[in-house]
Amino acid sequence: MALSDAEKAALEPLFGKIKADAEKIGCEAMESLFQHHPDTKSHFTHMDVTPGSQDLKTHGGKIIHAINDALSHYGNLQENLAKLRELHTNKLKLSVDTIKLLCGCLLEVIVKHFPDVDKSACDKFLNEVAVALISS
Repeated sequence: MALSDAEKAALEPLFGKIKADAEKIGCEAMESLFQHHPDTKSHFTHMDVTPGSQDLKTHGGKIIHAINDALSHYGNLQENLAKLRELHTNKLKLSVDTIKLLCGCLLEVIVKHFPDVDKSACDKFLNEVAVALISS
């Protein structure tokens, strides 16, 4: 189900704030993923998954920037995420479940930092991003 105009308008300033602290929030989401789902570390053997590592900060920041970009180009999610979909599902063989687990962890981190967030709208958007990353 697509975001309403009101939901998108409510998320835009939130993701602007998230983007300002992209590495920290993205890193926390990755750390949460690995803590709660340690088997997902097998997808990240090419990087240092130690909590607080520069690799996690850098990759976490990339995730946040990509999601922020997806919101900015919301009407074209499939096209906007095509390169990331190709990389993550075809080349890196990331599973649908792993992508959805990361989105769930990111939602928890967002709610922790921004307790007044419209959790339903944020969850809906992150789910749409996950679906766009796994479907062609």
